[in-house]
Amino acid sequence: MHQIAEYGIAAHWNYKDGEMSPKSDQKFSWLRQFLDEDKQSVKPKEFLQNLKMELFTDEIFVFTPGGDVQFLVKGAVSIDFAYRIHSEVGHCYIGAKVNGYIVPINYELQSGDQVEILTSKKAAPKSDWLQWVKTRHARSTIRQFIKLQNRDELLQQGKEKLKDVCQFQSLPFQEIEAALSNDKVLDKFHIKSGDELLLMMAQGECSSKAVALFIAKDVLKLLVVLPQTKQKVSPMTTGVRKDAAIVLGERDIQTTLAKCCSPLPGDDITGIVVPSKGVSIHRVDCQLILAFSQDEKDRLIEVLWDSNQQGNKYTVVLIIEAFDRVGILQDILTIISDKELNMVDLHTSISSDKSRMKSKVILQVDHLHCINDLKKALLSHPDVICVGRPS
Repeated sequence: MHQIAEYGIAAHWNYKDGEMSPKSDQKFSWLRQFLDEDKQSVKPKEFLQNLKMELFTDEIFVFTPGGDVQFLVKGAVSIDFAYRIHSEVGHCYIGAKVNGYIVPINYELQSGDQVEILTSKKAAPKSDWLQWVKTRHARSTIRQFIKLQNRDELLQQGKEKLKDVCQFQSLPFQEIEAALSNDKVLDKFHIKSGDELLLMMAQGECSSKAVALFIAKDVLKLLVVLPQTKQKVSPMTTGVRKDAAIVLGERDIQTTLAKCCSPLPGDDITGIVVPSKGVSIHRVDCQLILAFSQDEKDRLIEVLWDSNQQGNKYTVVLIIEAFDRVGILQDILTIISDKELNMVDLHTSISSDKSRMKSKVILQVDHLHCINDLKKALLSHPDVICVGRPS
């Protein structure tokens, strides 16, 4: 049906005069390719911008070493040409010869140039290529590769977090990692694969301790003994935070929310006894907690969020990394504004190659689900690479 719709009766007008136009057929092939590649475009405005870039830009024509003609937008560089030939050619790009001479990466191709791409199997796309390429196809393909590469890094971070928790709780890491794809685990955390769970742990959307303990108890049927504190905490009537947690069943104990991990209601938390200062509340996957020695674990005590306290605001830090372009910061701020969250501070830096930007955003929220909803909205933006909370 698709073939008939694209090339069948409705295409009759193209040759009803008895003549076929290879040139027009080539142009419509380009249009079909454009529509196919932009099926995953998130925003209609982005689709329209891409279409305008393709329709209203002057073209040049260059030749392959075999004499085939390739059309590119004016200002295109050899990387654009490589990706026009094939995505794998672009991924393996290490340089180019134009008319027999090696040219720099930012050399703008001219009509009539003969271009030969130099490749290596060990090569890979770099984020700084984005400042040179002009064609939409090359730009989107490079971004997709970098996002996938970043996904591998996040998977590794998730494994490291899970490993740290397993060591801290004296649990078998390899057995727990192997059970991530168990049906009970997938149903419990509402996911489709173990990798998805690792990504959630890496980005702070899911507690690595909760995952490890659930697998140990409900899947592997292991006997889990949680560390018990040897210290006692005396109730204090001064300095009690109403937005804090319940400590050992008591609500009148002085507590402080740790700034290193900024715990929120909804996070799995633990407490550290601080002499003369009460209890410091941390996320269970806080790096400070995971680095505790066996003796230091005696300082940890059981704490829970006080469900009786509603409407309190908590400060949280969010790190957002994205491909840099004009208007990207405005897009991010618009998404935050649409979620009706209060932003109290913002710091932004640009990478040395000017291809990426990183923003440290400080927000006020009342629960973890606010941050999770914001993360999903930000990650749906095509230029946002990753979003996470420092731990």
